[in-house]
Formats: sequence, structure tokens, C-alpha cells
Amino acid sequence: MTNDVIQKLLKSKTLKNKEVLKSVLLYMFESESKKKRITEQSIALDVFKRKDFDGTDDTIVRVNVFKLRQALEKYYLEEGKTDTIKVEIPKGSYSLKFRENSDGILLKTVKNNSKLVFIQSSVLTSSLILGLALFYVFNNKQSVIWDSFNNKLPTKVILCQPHFQKYEHKLDSRVLVVREMGINSAKDDSITQSIFPSDQFNHPDLEFSYFMPTNVYPLPHIFKGLNQSDVKDIDIFSLQEYSSKELNNTNTVFVGSFKSMGYTADLLDRTSIKIRENPLQIILHDSINLIPENLPQDKFTDYALAVKYKGESDNYIMLFSSLYSTGITSIVKKLNDKRFLTELEKINKIPEQFELILKVEGVNYSSLNFEIVHFNKL
Repeated sequence: MTNDVIQKLLKSKTLKNKEVLKSVLLYMFESESKKKRITEQSIALDVFKRKDFDGTDDTIVRVNVFKLRQALEKYYLEEGKTDTIKVEIPKGSYSLKFRENSDGILLKTVKNNSKLVFIQSSVLTSSLILGLALFYVFNNKQSVIWDSFNNKLPTKVILCQPHFQKYEHKLDSRVLVVREMGINSAKDDSITQSIFPSDQFNHPDLEFSYFMPTNVYPLPHIFKGLNQSDVKDIDIFSLQEYSSKELNNTNTVFVGSFKSMGYTADLLDRTSIKIRENPLQIILHDSINLIPENLPQDKFTDYALAVKYKGESDNYIMLFSSLYSTGITSIVKKLNDKRFLTELEKINKIPEQFELILKVEGVNYSSLNFEIVHFNKL
């Protein structure tokens, strides 16, 4: 039965001409049927023939498993929506799971073709995010902010998540997950070597990503804007899964906190805005310092920025960021608000490429007031 399910997927329109994804899917199924343990390393070696594979620098496995996961979700939303059995790849896993095509019931990971056991599960996947997006399907007039993304290029929404490190003590097998605020990518991991020396700790890759409210809360409003402009081809990636080499091949929307921007902070080089850390400062025109105040438990001030400009291949790049989720959510919502856009028009006719900073005042993560600090054409 499970073999028939896989064969149907391999012949589907969703996976048509996607030979790499089909190879990964078939490899997972055959390996699990033979009770072979599947790892990132084994996929790299057996599917992609990477003999000297290093997952720290090479994301080929993670990227393609992510694409396969998204393809499966698309298949069951469209041509496979009436299938009785559904195939999933849980987040952070390289195992296939088969489930009845109804909510809440998962089948045990296939070990052989004769034993399938039903178990209860509640799994939060990217389908929840897509569900939020579908909530905002409107037939409104196109948005001046978003309509340039409707240019036949794919659009990628990149979640700039905080960088966490995993350490395993060699003697007692303790596992520590660490967030060092000064480290925003794997290339900076050496900073913590004095605290976790290699003779005492192993430093394996973390199998999953942590996301912050600054990554998640703005997403429904981003999808609302893209949908209003009839943008169809949209994918979501974490910054860890995304390669900067793709920057000029797609439209890209980056979403994250000032403290988790990683290399995306370099995207501000074309603007009059700079971000400085320890202490955090937003520097405007090399002279004006904007500093977020207090913590969201009390009345606080946040600053949020939105930057949009044209890439080298007639693609568009957009960046949303703030310190707290209040600021970033507010600025994305405002860019979908006709009344706010009217206020912007009074300052400057809204250009295709721009930089915008809002000052947002709130209490307990709720926005109370806002002020347009800076709006300029790029």
C-alpha cells in the first residue's frame, strides 16, 4: 500500500521534472523500508554523491528536503486532496510519516510494508503559516507597496531566526543549546570556543530552528499584501536554509529582529540606515541615533524599518525589522492600510524603492501610537 502511495507521488504533476526531489523521496522510502537510518550525511553521500560533505557549510540536503516538504504540502492541497493516505516529512526529521488524510492522526514511521500503527499527534508545521496566509485571501485592489512583486519571478519569504548553538559534553553527554547574542551565523561560532573548548565538548549541528515573535507575527500581513497584488509563487525559508547566492534570482522578503539579522544587515548598505549592536542603535544619516526603550512588559518605544529596492535582475528585495514584535508587525500592517499610505503620500509620493522608519509606542506588545520618523526614496 505505501509503495503505491509513493509511486503515485513520483508520477504526480507536482513533482513533474523535479528529479532531485523525486530522488530524495524515493531514497527516504527505500531506506526506511530496509530499516536503514537516514541522516543528513547519508542523503548527501547516497543521493548527491558528496563524499566530503560538511553540513556546516553545505546546505544542499536541508534545502532540498525543505523543498520536498513544501512540494508534498502543495500536492495534498491540490491534486492529492482526495487521497486517503498522506505522506509528510516532520520538521527537523528525515523520516517519512504516513497518515490518514484527516486531521490529527499520524501513522508510525514506516519500518516495513506490513506494520502500520496509528498514533495521535499534534504537529505544528509550515502548513499552519500557510493557513494564516489563506485567511487573508481578498480581491482588493493591488497595493502600491507589493505589486512590483508580481513580476513572474518566485517570491521567497526569509525568516531571519536567532542563531542557536548545540554543545554536547564528551564525558556526561549533557546537551546545551546556547544563544550568544553577538553571534548571528555559524561562521561566528568560534567566539564561544573559550567557553566550550573542543577537548570537552562536541559541537554538532542543531537539528531544528528557533523562531521569535518578530519572525512569525508579521507573516499574515505580509501574505495579505502579496495576495492583494496576486503574487502566486511564494515559499518560506529560514535564513539557515537560504543561500545568499539566490538573492538576485528571486524576489525576497526578509523578516526578523535587529538582533537576528545575520548577514542580511549588509542589505542596508544601499540605504541611509545602519544598525549597531551593544548597545543597539539605529543610525540614520550617520548622525541620528534611535534607541529602543524599556521592555515590552511596561510602556516602551520600538523602532521598525521597512526597506525595498530593486535587485540586479529586475527582482525586488524587501527587509522588515525591529527589536520587538510590536514594531515589525505594526509597520507591515501599516503598509497594507490605505489611510496610512495616504499619510505617506503627503510626505512623498510612494516610490517603488524606499526606506521607512516608524517609531512605535506600546504596552505589553500592543501598539498604541506610531510616528513616521523617516521616509525617503532610494
